[in-house]
Amino acid sequence: MRSPRVAFSSRAALVALLVIAALVTLPVHTALAASPAQITADEATPLHLGEFVFREMANGESAAYQISIPEAATYRITAVDEEKSVAFDLIVTDAAGNEVFNDIFETVELELDSGEATLQFIAVDAEALEFAVFAYFGTMSADFDQPGTLLPGSIYYEDRVNEERYALLSVPETPYPQQVFLYIEPGEEDVFDLSAEGDDIGAFYLTAEQGDLLHFWSQGGEYLITATPAERRSEFSLIPYLGGAPAAMTIDEPFDATIAAEQAEVILELSLDVPYENLTIEAGAEVEEVNITLIDRLYDGVYYESSFWEPSLAVENIQAGVYYVIVEVEPADEDIPITLVASGAAGEPPTGLTSGETVTGNFEEGDTLAAYEFNVTQAGALVTVALSSDAEDTDFDLEAGMAPDQALWYTFFVGSREAITFIAPAAGRYYIGVLSNDYTGEYALTVTETGPAPAVAVDGLTWGSVVAGERSVYQLEVTEPGDFLTVALVGQEGLDLDLYISGYTAEGYGLPSASSSASGASEIASILLTEAGLYEIAVSAEYSDEDGNFVLLTRLENPNLIASQWAVDATATSQYEDDAYSALQATGAPDTPAAGDFDTAWAPEGTEVGEQTLELTYEYAVMPTAVRIYENYNPGAVIRIEAYDAAGDAWVTLWEGEAEAPEEDFRVFSPELAEVDFAANVIRIVLDTDAIENWNEIDAVELAGRP
Repeated sequence: MRSPRVAFSSRAALVALLVIAALVTLPVHTALAASPAQITADEATPLHLGEFVFREMANGESAAYQISIPEAATYRITAVDEEKSVAFDLIVTDAAGNEVFNDIFETVELELDSGEATLQFIAVDAEALEFAVFAYFGTMSADFDQPGTLLPGSIYYEDRVNEERYALLSVPETPYPQQVFLYIEPGEEDVFDLSAEGDDIGAFYLTAEQGDLLHFWSQGGEYLITATPAERRSEFSLIPYLGGAPAAMTIDEPFDATIAAEQAEVILELSLDVPYENLTIEAGAEVEEVNITLIDRLYDGVYYESSFWEPSLAVENIQAGVYYVIVEVEPADEDIPITLVASGAAGEPPTGLTSGETVTGNFEEGDTLAAYEFNVTQAGALVTVALSSDAEDTDFDLEAGMAPDQALWYTFFVGSREAITFIAPAAGRYYIGVLSNDYTGEYALTVTETGPAPAVAVDGLTWGSVVAGERSVYQLEVTEPGDFLTVALVGQEGLDLDLYISGYTAEGYGLPSASSSASGASEIASILLTEAGLYEIAVSAEYSDEDGNFVLLTRLENPNLIASQWAVDATATSQYEDDAYSALQATGAPDTPAAGDFDTAWAPEGTEVGEQTLELTYEYAVMPTAVRIYENYNPGAVIRIEAYDAAGDAWVTLWEGEAEAPEEDFRVFSPELAEVDFAANVIRIVLDTDAIENWNEIDAVELAGRP
């Protein structure tokens, strides 16, 4: 394998030009314009490496883009059309603020250090700005378990390829979906298959007969890329890049798009400034079946509507916000032109609310939704939304969220009195909707922010009380995901309490949740905290007729440390006595009462006797995640921790360091361990007794790991 930066810059430049040529031939090129939200003339717009920009600019207009440079390397600012590019001047400033390029824009290669670089384009004529930034770095590996790393914009080349090559492609998170392209160019007469796999996309495949461009849609994630040669000693070039933000549709204006030959879909952006009582999207195409999907986020959105393979999609009561229109067809051998039109009846913009003030509203015949806005001043604030109505025979509901199209909290109680209490994951604007459910009448709405919600006590007890028909809410901020969260609720006898755990990101997306709603006042719920965020723990008395008291027991536990065990057998290179101070004294749970010299711990035969080892055997073999060494006398002599690989008949180092006396007289030493790919039930502790004066004693050694 050769470094493309050193050994292949000329060929990589040719490949980059071929990628541009491939992109220009794609009909979706017309759908890759920067969205209005991205375009700012006076501020630098964030741009990802390998992300194409297509933007119409007027004479004298300026546009600046800021790109994160991940490492020092040669970067290629590539013009899609060299003839159009001369209509622009380009100024490039590196992370240190130095001007490294100032000239007429053309494809240029620059040596850049890591950090934030700025690209400023100035139009000297009205023209379309079209460019992307590539880099000469990236790796692929023959080891499936240890793949290489690629970023969009990487230019990778390798010759003499005899077997599969693997890499993890890291696509940055974006607020909009965009196409990820993988362009592969085999050497002359060489043949390669290409695949991309990920949790959100499933698997995509490209065979040599299908061409040289594999593509899928993404809003960010990691994808396993596999390149498979048909013959030995093949060569290939691989360049991943991004299509950019989807083109934007406008209400009541026809939009012409094209689904390229062999492709199945195109995605467009639709922004609604106000709620719509009804919205229709029509697709005109020269094919029999067309499917239209309207979503707020590509793979994990909250809002979703489908036309179920009809050319028209009609929805009601859609909130203001940014949506994406997915148009799907059966892939064809030729390009498929499509004309889309979005139209509908716009509603009133949301009404602003002030904390503690009550507003009134009225539903008349045919009204379905009333929209409101409310600004939360601080993250973690406790917010209560209360609705009441004196109208007879009504059933109004509430919903609230951080985006108009994304309800995170809602009520579905029958009647005209509703309340939502929630913890705001972030400061900012929140949207509240009142739903009529086809009923009419007046209502009163009050939103109150009452300051930070109380924090739940972790690994302890939280005492509280709850009012009948209401909820008491606590917060838990999780910055390091991966633990189990378990909450046990015990309330007064005779109460009917329920327990809810909900999580939210600062951007307003829901995280995994759990609940327990058995009859009575004893509940328990547990979830794995897969993501960081603000978690809301609510005790609900919504089905209770009485106020009452309760207590919560909250635990956080690392799943890697749950399966822990004590040694059942032990041997050592030496021991002070055959019973007291023997290696067997290090088996079982700790039984030495305090720091100091005790015969309930293992001690070598003497002091300063060089390296000494203690081998411990456990009942169950595990993939080691932690080794806790209970050092009760003169701690600090441990220099190595090893695990025995029975299949390979070898000792493998889990940790290695230098002996050093700690400040405390007693310690539990548990350093971070290296990962291994085998299960072990024998652990070896190596001590340097010359480094720490006097006897070095170990009371017990705990082994934790996954089965």
